[in-house]
Amino acid sequence: MSKIVIYDTEHFETTYALIRIVDLEFNSITIFADKTTETVLRQMLGEHANKFTWVTRSKTDYTTALALYRYCTVHNVTVLFLNTVSHHHLLIAVTSLCLKKVNVILTVHAANSFFSPKISFSPRSILRFLGQKLLRISVSSYAALLSSIRDYIVENFKIKKNVYLLPGGVFEPDKIKSLSTDPNSQLRIVVPGSIDHYRRDYQQIFELANLLELKKQNIQLILLGTAVGTYGKNVIRQCESLILKHVQLRYYDVDFIDPVEYEHQLDSCDFIFLPLTQMCKKPGEQAEEYGRTICSGSFYDAIRFAKPILIAENIPLAPELQDQCFPFPSLPGLCEILSKMSHGEREEITTKAFRNSQRFSVTLLRKEIEPLIAPI
Repeated sequence: MSKIVIYDTEHFETTYALIRIVDLEFNSITIFADKTTETVLRQMLGEHANKFTWVTRSKTDYTTALALYRYCTVHNVTVLFLNTVSHHHLLIAVTSLCLKKVNVILTVHAANSFFSPKISFSPRSILRFLGQKLLRISVSSYAALLSSIRDYIVENFKIKKNVYLLPGGVFEPDKIKSLSTDPNSQLRIVVPGSIDHYRRDYQQIFELANLLELKKQNIQLILLGTAVGTYGKNVIRQCESLILKHVQLRYYDVDFIDPVEYEHQLDSCDFIFLPLTQMCKKPGEQAEEYGRTICSGSFYDAIRFAKPILIAENIPLAPELQDQCFPFPSLPGLCEILSKMSHGEREEITTKAFRNSQRFSVTLLRKEIEPLIAPI
């Protein structure tokens, strides 16, 4: 029996996918997560959550790395998945370095910021820089969420270690309720994800809403995310002040969206709209390009629920996502397409997305990453 530990205190969607992929009957799985991530994961896993061992730790607690080391050594863990490392990089790196007999696999979420990080003269920046450098030395291999990110890492950073493709979502058809479109139903477009200005341009949503309003389109736009900072709150206020007669604009003025509600909206929508900024630039970090160096979790929201993605044609698409996406040249062009789209065309686009999602079944993903789980 192989003993696996998964560490993640942020990305419950990718952790859920990883759990499902490595959950074979001969594997023992322990999950290190913070309280919020654990709660959501337990909800997603249902009754199967009780078959795993759970260790609740805060990502900001500096003793978490020591707890991780002790657990791995006492329980003779064979594989450690560092699914997200966002705090205490140096301590986690030292832990990885000390676990000589453990296969440590680190998921890279932002390629440029990890392999070529910025550094300032602040103690925190220096520790983070040193921690990332030691992580690059100490881990056994890497995992990327998209094949295009994996290719970018290999080509630009001359990585000698294995870089595996570990998708951030799995397709489970038994969890989907809405498989067909109703020709008489209102078109529902969902924009999933936290409302901030680093990742998505929400002015695109308001522009699209106004363009559809001019064409008197009975369409529902749903902002499926919580507001982050002043920018996010301003977006909510703008939603409140917008006067629309034909287009319905829904939003959530709450601190947390219940996972059941989140998944219900994804399951019942017709399209997922991703108004991504081409470049994601956070303070103190390198610029990242969506589709090449960084992946949006919304891509895998679409995969999980077999939904077509509306996305600007200037965003690079990994090969495995191309059939899931419906690229558009401009917002006026998208408005024209949506207003003239027949039910038959909707069905065709939806069917194409469904077939693409089938490539992300648990069984197929296990085969694709066999080199990763073979030693387990």
